[in-house]
Amino acid sequence: MGLLNLEEQLAFYVCVPLLLWSALVWASNYCKLPSYGELDSWWSMTPFEPNLALYVVILYISYYVLLEPVAGFLYSPILLYMAHNATKFAATHPNHNALAGYVHIASWIAQFIGHGFVEKKAPALMDNLAQALLLAPLFVWLELLFLLGYRSALRQRVGAKVELAIAELKKQEAKEVE
Repeated sequence: MGLLNLEEQLAFYVCVPLLLWSALVWASNYCKLPSYGELDSWWSMTPFEPNLALYVVILYISYYVLLEPVAGFLYSPILLYMAHNATKFAATHPNHNALAGYVHIASWIAQFIGHGFVEKKAPALMDNLAQALLLAPLFVWLELLFLLGYRSALRQRVGAKVELAIAELKKQEAKEVE
């Protein structure tokens, strides 16, 4: 499997953003700032409603910009839109928690099927849950950027390390079988 094998990783490219979006729908229910009226609130001048979804996205953006400044900056409008869209979805759909739950569950199932049957390896969250949940959206974004020619030297270095890690994993699996 190559670094960017679309057929084998389609669930990753589709489901990771859906997992994040559905989690943001749930998060939009919490940590809302009290309303101070439309005219005296700074937030009334933005399309955003301050809630946990927005705070999480700001955290993600900050972390991504620290890790990979250009990619993080380019990803920030998409993440902000996801928070905005998730909040609007929650506000306009009375059964938004259930709908987000269906999307979330279906995405996890597709992820596990993709990992188990197609890639034949355990998902990253089995090794480090927090890292998988925080970095998976950035990895999807970086792979899209790599397809568009972003930092080809980095892509080659990462690809070489991935191939080396896969070879080492196969070697360990072969030893276990013996």
